[in-house]
Amino acid sequence: MKKKKIATVNDRPIYQKNLDDMVHIYCQQTGRETVSPAEKKKLMDRIIHNFLLLEEAEVRNLMVTEKQLDQQLEELKKQFKKEEEFYRSLEKNRIDLAAFREEIRKSLLIQMITDQEIKAHLKLTADMLENYYRDNIDKMKTPPMIRARHILVSFEKNSSREEAEKKAGDLYQKLQEGEKFERLAQDHSDCPSAAKGGDLGFFSRGQMVPEFEKAAFGLPRGQAGGPVKTQFGFHIIQVTDVREEATLNYPEAKPYIEKILYQREGHRIMEKLTRQLRKEARVEILQGD
Repeated sequence: MKKKKIATVNDRPIYQKNLDDMVHIYCQQTGRETVSPAEKKKLMDRIIHNFLLLEEAEVRNLMVTEKQLDQQLEELKKQFKKEEEFYRSLEKNRIDLAAFREEIRKSLLIQMITDQEIKAHLKLTADMLENYYRDNIDKMKTPPMIRARHILVSFEKNSSREEAEKKAGDLYQKLQEGEKFERLAQDHSDCPSAAKGGDLGFFSRGQMVPEFEKAAFGLPRGQAGGPVKTQFGFHIIQVTDVREEATLNYPEAKPYIEKILYQREGHRIMEKLTRQLRKEARVEILQGD
């Protein structure tokens, strides 16, 4: 079947499939089933801008090495529990591995030119950082946080939920009899945190599953509670530290402000670049869906 061409950028074709793929990704990210004509136009603009940035990367002689491709591919595989699931996902979406690697290459090239452009034009001064801190002091608050450790008895590692519940109950009883939480976590927890005695570090509300969060934030410091059932299994939880809401001072807030301004000003810089590239380019929109 002949590919349907819907646009050209400096005589390079954009096909209907390019737009369909972009719409599919957008719907997956937003949980939508369809997109409006206005949204589709914005997605088309994004494709055109990506084409222009890739051309500019060629002009600047930017290259992605095979090692960089391999490293990025391995990072993407880590998003799946097993490597086989990654390949099944490609197969399900009818994506060829070679074509997927090419998309990674393009993505890395666009990131390279983005980093290069922002580095060349972004100048964050002390005044900018300090003014942002002063004008947004209400955003410099850290929420209440707790530090907790847990012992997880997972459904996956036990033959039945009843068995998991009994094991969790037995471990909780051992705690009541005076055994050390860290030792029990190291020996019996099914969570990777077992290596650290079950320590999960500090977290605020909204970072854990609801059942775990409700139980953890309801415990006084030092007291163990449980077993608490979640989608993962049964948890025994102990709160080890508590941090009240606080306002970051300027030195503490500075790294976050730098990231915020980098993203905000970086977006402005890249918009300026793509406008200039499009102004100089030959872009023709043909009939498309």
